[in-house]
Amino acid sequence: MRSFFLLSLLAACGSTPTPVAPVEAPVEVAAPVAAPTPAGTELAVDNTRSGISWTAHKLLGENAIALRDYTGKVWVDGDQVTGVAFVGKMASLEADQPKLTTHLLNADFFNVEVYPESSFTSTSVAAGSKVDGFNATVTGDLTVMGITKTITFPAAIELTADQVAARAAFDVDRRDFKLVYPGMPDNLIKDIVPMEVHFVALRK
Repeated sequence: MRSFFLLSLLAACGSTPTPVAPVEAPVEVAAPVAAPTPAGTELAVDNTRSGISWTAHKLLGENAIALRDYTGKVWVDGDQVTGVAFVGKMASLEADQPKLTTHLLNADFFNVEVYPESSFTSTSVAAGSKVDGFNATVTGDLTVMGITKTITFPAAIELTADQVAARAAFDVDRRDFKLVYPGMPDNLIKDIVPMEVHFVALRK
């Protein structure tokens, strides 16, 4: 998300391995400002064909984590995607181990009672990417734990007459959002978190 809300961002992700690219160094936003509504038609993301997930790497293994409850929007103007936005309910995150799921919800990690939502709102979607396998570059504001950072990452976007599909895979440094719980002394958690986002939005 292999080398963020965020924003695998191609239709119904197939079996082809997803290229992964490093997200550009995030810039902290002192006070989030509502972005202007992107040009074009607003479409709702189809959650049954979409997903937001990440992997927590430790010295001795890894854990897959997914966000189950979220809303997403994409704006399309002609044959161009002009914006994307997601809001996720952090209490819906689910790890591959029930005990870990419970731990992630508490104050050691996402503290969901205090910070119930995370979000990503794009500020630009530009055609072209320097990374093979991607055809767009997305910049936007990622908010986690009440902290907002501006990030930029490559995305693969496909538009047809019936739908818009997109995917992204990139890395986020959890320390940027004050997620600093170290893990067990003999099995420390790594700071770099690979994220994957994919979505489908129907045009008809």
